[in-house]
Amino acid sequence: MTKPINRREFIKLSSLGLGTIAIKPFHRMLPPEGRTAPVGIGRVTVSSIGVFKEPNLKSERLRIRQRDDLVTLKEDLISPHGPQHN
Repeated sequence: MTKPINRREFIKLSSLGLGTIAIKPFHRMLPPEGRTAPVGIGRVTVSSIGVFKEPNLKSERLRIRQRDDLVTLKEDLISPHGPQHN
């Protein structure tokens, strides 16, 4: 049979648990080794866009993103191949 815990023990255990939760998200915010941190998050505002292998409209299309999809932006890049409206 377990003995009930008193108020002081409850506060100690609760603060220990909250401390563990507070530390864990910080660890997850760090990027994995060999990767850079994302620049930000973007949203698709047109009906659909293509995701290409390289920053060139003539390169291989990997997938299509639909309106209101959220996209992780990995770096800020201006392609010399266009399009000019980006």
